[in-house]
Amino acid sequence: RSGALLAVLALVFIATAWRREHGTGTRLTVLATVAGAVALLPLGAYSNLSRWFDASLYFAPTLGPLTANVAALAMVSALALMALFGLRRGRAGARARAIWIAVLVLVAAVGPFLLRDVARGIRVPMSGTTTAQWLAWEVSVFLAAFAVLLVGVTAGHAAIGGRRGLPGWLAPALAGLSALLAPILLEAPARLPGWYPLLWIAAIASLATARRARRAVLRTAFVAACGATVLVWSSSVRQRVQLAEHDVAGLGVADPDATALLQRLAADLVREAPPPNRVGLLARYAATELGAAGFPAELTAWDSLGRAVADLRVGMAGGLTTGLDAFALEARRLRQPILRQTTAAPVSQLVLAVPHAGGAATTVVISPRTKLVPSDPFIGLVGLGQAPTAEPPYTLQRGDERETNAGATRWTRRGDELHGDWIVPVGDAGAERVHARVDLRGLEALVPRGALLVMVDLLLVLAIWGMLFLAEGTGVRWVRAWARGWPRSYRLRLSLALFAFFVLPAAFFAAWSYRRLQADDRQSRDLLVRETLRGVASASDSVQLTEAGLRFETPLLLYADGLMIGTSDPLYDALAPVGRLLPPAVVQALGDNDDLLAGMDERVGDNSVRFGYRAAIDPNGVRLVLSAPARSDELALDRRRRDVTVLVLVVTALGALAAFWLSGIAARTFAQPIDTLR
Repeated sequence: RSGALLAVLALVFIATAWRREHGTGTRLTVLATVAGAVALLPLGAYSNLSRWFDASLYFAPTLGPLTANVAALAMVSALALMALFGLRRGRAGARARAIWIAVLVLVAAVGPFLLRDVARGIRVPMSGTTTAQWLAWEVSVFLAAFAVLLVGVTAGHAAIGGRRGLPGWLAPALAGLSALLAPILLEAPARLPGWYPLLWIAAIASLATARRARRAVLRTAFVAACGATVLVWSSSVRQRVQLAEHDVAGLGVADPDATALLQRLAADLVREAPPPNRVGLLARYAATELGAAGFPAELTAWDSLGRAVADLRVGMAGGLTTGLDAFALEARRLRQPILRQTTAAPVSQLVLAVPHAGGAATTVVISPRTKLVPSDPFIGLVGLGQAPTAEPPYTLQRGDERETNAGATRWTRRGDELHGDWIVPVGDAGAERVHARVDLRGLEALVPRGALLVMVDLLLVLAIWGMLFLAEGTGVRWVRAWARGWPRSYRLRLSLALFAFFVLPAAFFAAWSYRRLQADDRQSRDLLVRETLRGVASASDSVQLTEAGLRFETPLLLYADGLMIGTSDPLYDALAPVGRLLPPAVVQALGDNDDLLAGMDERVGDNSVRFGYRAAIDPNGVRLVLSAPARSDELALDRRRRDVTVLVLVVTALGALAAFWLSGIAARTFAQPIDTLR
């Protein structure tokens, strides 16, 4: 609440200082005061409220606390932009022309590299980049780029003066061409050619030396938006490559945090042994700090004969780690907990073995946070993790051995992907190849996204300018004058009619397309689940369900007359992630469908899980319903839906702009002959 109050006070402070009776000096003083407050306030304390304040999402040491997070960079850039809008109302004298020329040269030469350093503060999370995070980077970098370029444009106009200068279309054309060339020219590992910044230097120079025009600010915003899009994209690709390299470098190194957490867990297990079943292992794991840390883990309970009686894998795909019985045997022999680091596989694992009374033991295996360990596609059902909401920044997989030096790294570009190869040591004398892939996407996916981001940036500039225009008081008088005359204007009515003639059907088509894409996405997920359900024989015996769940690698829930009577895993019977009663909406959907199949989204904790249902009647007349969840790692469906959605939005927005422009031309063309007829 205190942060929101300070933000409101700052806005009121700026709006009051921007009134017409206050001069430029007063406005600059207020903006400098607010910028100083941004530098002094601990904005990182609000990281729990919004990722905009999180230093793990963005941090650059360029301007100290002013670039400590995305929010700070966006605020200081917006304040600088307001200051430049205020300064542009004045005119530079002829005696200052030499100074303005020096400023122009400095901005053209240093601007691209300064903005590159600002963009290098982008931090791509291991979980992937969401749309909100990408917009946060784009908006903050764009505001910084716009402020820098506006300084150059102001200097160029003051230095050249009058109507002299280059054509106004040259700079936007160079910026658009440079932005389109960036994905094509990117080289492995995630670097652009050394001459590529010269294109942006030429664009900035041509922008600053262009002829003075009313649309100079919009031209500057377009160039800044194109530059910000390229900076954010290239920096994110560089970060993804670095994440892959850091991931591979840490495969053979034990995480010190995991070691400390395992030592604490060992003390807890010594005091009280967990129940020798999967439910007991899950309850003990969830109650520890290790569970809160989110490390991929495998817990196994052993009896006095050295047999595994229960095994639980959290955050890892199904399977069983071999050789754990030796650690359990050693712990029983030494009669004390042991903590070892394995080196027999590319992924270095920490193994904890704790003996218990009666000869039983518990082993805990901790794997590093690496993409080489497959994640659990059904982690949301047990409430110990979040289903992925974004595509992974990179993928890792084991490859065939090649004759190359151990530890050597080689990045190559193949089409729209970056591929990296490493030879990592395995055991005492072995080695294994690890392969990384970073998907760049093609121009057919990048161009619509870039165009949409440029439009968002331009709308942001118009919003800032409009707020300052209204705060000054001039905007209020302009709105009043417009309200008196324009509603009776034939040109306005004709423009609005022609504009609405395109926009309304286009908006309807965009909304229909989005709903259709959502329906197609659900149908695709339902199809995958239905194929699984068709391969599973409906049975009320939990043992048969367990075997079917293992064979199809999918959790299964069985309902009889609306009541859950069996599961493929005792965990789901104990947790009942969607309740023990069949949802009423599913009962109605199964009754409405002739094929006795249905799909439904269910809330499981903080996750939304898609469930498929298949109904049948057993020989005794009992209505059985078999249910299975959709996998959370089927991200290709989400990618296709997002691609089409972005394309529809871009086409609709471009069509609306074209309709607005053409409606104005048509209105001006028809206005004169109609007035003559009148």
